[in-house]
Amino acid sequence: MRTKDGPDGDEARVADQVVIVFEERRGTRTVKDCCFQGRRLGVRAGMVVAEARALVGERPLLLARGSARRVAAALKRLAERSLRFAPTASIDGADGIILDIRGCERWLAGRGGETGLLDRIGRVFRGAGFEISTAIADTPIVARGWCRHRPGVESLDPMGGRNDDRVLPVGVTMSAIDPLPVECLGLDDQVVERLREVRVRRVAELRRLPRMALPSRYGPSILHRLDQVTGRVATSMVPVRPAEAISIARNFEGPVRCGETIELVVVDLLAGLHERLAALGRGARMLRLRATIPDSMDWIETVELARATRRPGHLWAVLEPVLRRLPLDDGIDRIGLEVPLHRRLGHRTRRLLAAGDDSTGGDDPESRAAFVDLIQARFGRESIRCFSPRPGHVPEDQNRLIPVGDLEDASTREVAASMAGLVGVPGSRPTVWLDRPESIEVRESDDRIVAVRWRDDWWPVVTASGPESIGAPWWRRLDVDLEVAVRDYWRVTLENVGDFWIFRAASRSEWYLQGAWA
Repeated sequence: MRTKDGPDGDEARVADQVVIVFEERRGTRTVKDCCFQGRRLGVRAGMVVAEARALVGERPLLLARGSARRVAAALKRLAERSLRFAPTASIDGADGIILDIRGCERWLAGRGGETGLLDRIGRVFRGAGFEISTAIADTPIVARGWCRHRPGVESLDPMGGRNDDRVLPVGVTMSAIDPLPVECLGLDDQVVERLREVRVRRVAELRRLPRMALPSRYGPSILHRLDQVTGRVATSMVPVRPAEAISIARNFEGPVRCGETIELVVVDLLAGLHERLAALGRGARMLRLRATIPDSMDWIETVELARATRRPGHLWAVLEPVLRRLPLDDGIDRIGLEVPLHRRLGHRTRRLLAAGDDSTGGDDPESRAAFVDLIQARFGRESIRCFSPRPGHVPEDQNRLIPVGDLEDASTREVAASMAGLVGVPGSRPTVWLDRPESIEVRESDDRIVAVRWRDDWWPVVTASGPESIGAPWWRRLDVDLEVAVRDYWRVTLENVGDFWIFRAASRSEWYLQGAWA
């Protein structure tokens, strides 16, 4: 399966966005993989990123550095989510998932059968932005080969009035895969190459070879794989096991309508939850409050945290606004806390003595995360936003505002590396950006900037550094205003004002204010 679209805040932008995964070797960035939109535009693996940019043109582009570890982690999360379709799921290679549906015949009978299952899987994954190919067969090896190499594999939905070609009936395994290439068996590349040297390209041609002669020519693995295809030898699968939800609850003898009593119980539950999380070395990334109301459905509220934590004070600050919304008219029979999503926390060594005036709390990551969670719990996720860097050198395209919690997917090192690639030197870009550049006047003497007129007042310039020439990419210059296609930027320090980032349109002598340093 391959992702079709990358994440972004604007749905219209996501629909046209092109996602390219690249790898860097000896200073050259080459395409490692791309999304469905990129392949339609002609982007291919091994292509230089600059050439891929030219093919993409004006469409929004998201560049991501390839990481085998992150791909494996994302595939594991997809396999865990796929447990909604089957009791067992396992990872198959670098881009596949195998579901074991043995024993589910009665359950599938009332839900459209195997075809209905594949349709539901396709709707869910395509709704999440993935293009997938699915198949059902007697053995995992056949299902994998039929899924990847069957004729017309690009057509993911069955034709109306015809049998579903995604589902192989029982007993037709070998006859179905006979016309497929030998690569569908998952053999080693060296074995496939040696088979092609003797013009064995199809499974049927391989089966016609003398069975006893195969191990001496191509190794014992080929017989083992053929036996796995027919089901004589079982195919081992390593099922994914999602992390179990951590929960703690308290039952009342009767309906409780006192808010103070419920708050005291929640505080006590947080202490017990802290002990369980500490024993596992985990921190809560998501917290769910569940209250049982007599003769009614459970009242459930879920809170996402900006950073994994298990501190009771932090968790209480997030839950307190939620408890105020708890309906108490009919009373509460049972209240519980659940942690459906948790992360491993590193070991921290506390200082016995603080240096100077340093206190136990303050400007540490956990304290900042606690402040963010408190504000977002009261005023919503959009109340605190931050800049997220984007690849590119044009100032308008370098950053976007997103909720603070959305940066959890990217590590601090990756964000810092991305920012360094954008601006060259840390701190060389303003911290305050104007929505549109503001027109200003500049007074020069001997090719030096000596004063800037901003908002009807002239301000003397203390220092000025520049110019830094920045232009739109060559494939976009025909579509932007020629007056700002190429700009010369200066960083100037105005007396009693601060540092401004100004630029002059290269085509004529007009100056603009782009941003400032707070």
